[in-house]
Amino acid sequence: QNFNLFQIFSHSLKFKGNIMVKTIFFIIELIGVVAFAVSGAMKAIIKKLDILGVLVLAMFTALGGGLMRDIILGINPPNMFVNQEYYWFELTDILVAVIIFVWVYIRAKKGKKISDVNSNFLLNVTDAVGVAVFCVFGTKIAIEQGFSDKPVLLVFVGVISGVGGGMLRDILAGEIPAILRKYVYALPAFCGVILYILLLKIMPDLLAVIISVSFITAFRTLAIIFKWNLPSIKNLEISEEQKTDKK
Repeated sequence: QNFNLFQIFSHSLKFKGNIMVKTIFFIIELIGVVAFAVSGAMKAIIKKLDILGVLVLAMFTALGGGLMRDIILGINPPNMFVNQEYYWFELTDILVAVIIFVWVYIRAKKGKKISDVNSNFLLNVTDAVGVAVFCVFGTKIAIEQGFSDKPVLLVFVGVISGVGGGMLRDILAGEIPAILRKYVYALPAFCGVILYILLLKIMPDLLAVIISVSFITAFRTLAIIFKWNLPSIKNLEISEEQKTDKK
């Protein structure tokens, strides 16, 4: 009887522990959604889009990477349409976008402006957090789908999950995606996904997630602050024939 009571107590603790871990995972994902929603909303506001444009960019930024991930992994229909957990993410995304829009709208009515430096820094930092969260969770979901023995797929899916939303945001805003031009955008995502895969071999999933998300966020934030960029050709002269071809 004592043994049975001990078993019941052990299972109870394990169950409570699993619930707590799942709750922490949910909170981390929610932080990523909020960060990407702010990033998308700020981009739309900088581009002077209306409230619908703000909502669309916030939604695509927060959920676009996950949509790409599910399509690649063959999850049909994608989680954002059928998973109740994602409904909370979508509601949060809409709420955050509306709050950002109303806040900026009220400030504009009062004649107060948000400086380009502050708005771009907020956009970039929240984007860094969103990329970090969804890179790691994209990889995590790929592993849960049974692809743990396919490291190339894991890295690809993880990076796409993290940067996909930002790519869609920039394309809809009429810009060249940031991943192709500034602040070593994809490199932290790539390194962070590999770090997560390696850490899973030596520590619990939750700790590996926290360390990997922190690593990507710190890497991207330092790149933004110190303006780290990959090499590019800045002083390329375009011939008159090439200019004519473009027209």
